[in-house]
Amino acid sequence: MVNGECRIKASVAKSRHPLCQRLQEVSLPEDELYVDMEQTCPTVTLMETTTVEGTFPMCYEAITPWGGKIAAYIPGHAADVVKIPQSVSNCRVIIDYLLEDACNERE
Repeated sequence: MVNGECRIKASVAKSRHPLCQRLQEVSLPEDELYVDMEQTCPTVTLMETTTVEGTFPMCYEAITPWGGKIAAYIPGHAADVVKIPQSVSNCRVIIDYLLEDACNERE
């Protein structure tokens, strides 16, 4: 790690969550890693990254007290990280997953 930045590999978590089957592992260039974020409700880790400092969630889902789903994908913020094809694919997969539930609720 140099100046709080490191090369990151995001791995799909060992989970039976259906979204895990559709997410892609990603090797990211040097960027800042988000760690130690406060969790305010139970979450299911969908992807994680491991550094010398520990293993941290990179993608997770939480269910709100009202039954709504929140999916977060936080690979970093540098433009070259966000534009990696696997990251773009993961964003699309997550959006499609959330929309599937929203569309099913309207029917």
